[in-house]
Formats: sequence, structure tokens, C-alpha cells
Amino acid sequence: AQAPVHVHFIGYTSASDEWVGGDRLRCRGLKVKGAGDSEKRPEGMPFEARKLLLVKPKVPAPLDPGFRPVILGKKAYLEATKDCTEKLTWALTRSDGVGRYTLPVFGEKDKGCKASIFIAGVLIQEMIWQRSASG
Repeated sequence: AQAPVHVHFIGYTSASDEWVGGDRLRCRGLKVKGAGDSEKRPEGMPFEARKLLLVKPKVPAPLDPGFRPVILGKKAYLEATKDCTEKLTWALTRSDGVGRYTLPVFGEKDKGCKASIFIAGVLIQEMIWQRSASG
């Protein structure tokens, strides 16, 4: 119930609609999970991606013991895909040129396909943030 829900208030126009979090919803049909009800994990990350991409560092971060650096996940992913022949290539236009990246990916029917999709999204976002893509 942490994902936002679109709420329409009857008798009001759509201008009054809101996206609300689960903490603001009141419904008998909704069950609130307790802290120990499920394994703590990043929201939305598929199991296959978690298994491959969430690499525990040798020295845990003292203020966030659950921190998993992206670079360690990327290294583990690149090692797992070193024999893959399929590639995903993207380019971001910039005012001074184009930023490109090619990522080896698991095949569509491979168990690691969801990890490829997830890390591609993360790396594209990271590239946009780092290099300020322009339209």
C-alpha cells in the first residue's frame, strides 16, 4: 500500500483528484503489512534483478547497512553477461554531441532478462543525470 493511488472524489471535478499514499487510505478491504511481514527489498525490483544486482560491499556503510552500491551490481552484471552476444545500445543527444553506451543483455527467454531490463533503466537514468541530455 506504499504505491500512490489515484483518488476521485465523488461530486467534485477531476481537478480535485489526488494521488495519495497508502498511509492516507482508509478502507476495510486493505490490510496493512507489519514490519516483519515481508522481506525488506527495494520496491519494484524483480527477484532475478535483486539476486544479481544487489551486491553487499566488503565494508558495510555504518549509517546504512542495507546500502548496495550500483557499481558493484554493475560489475556483477557485466561479469554474468560476458558471454552474451545480444547488446542494447542507446544514445543521448547533447548540445556538444552525443553520449552513447552499449550494454550486453541476456536473451529474451533467459532468466536474467528482467535484470537486463532493470539495469538498462538505471544506467540510462544515470547517464541522463550525469550528462544532461537535451532534446
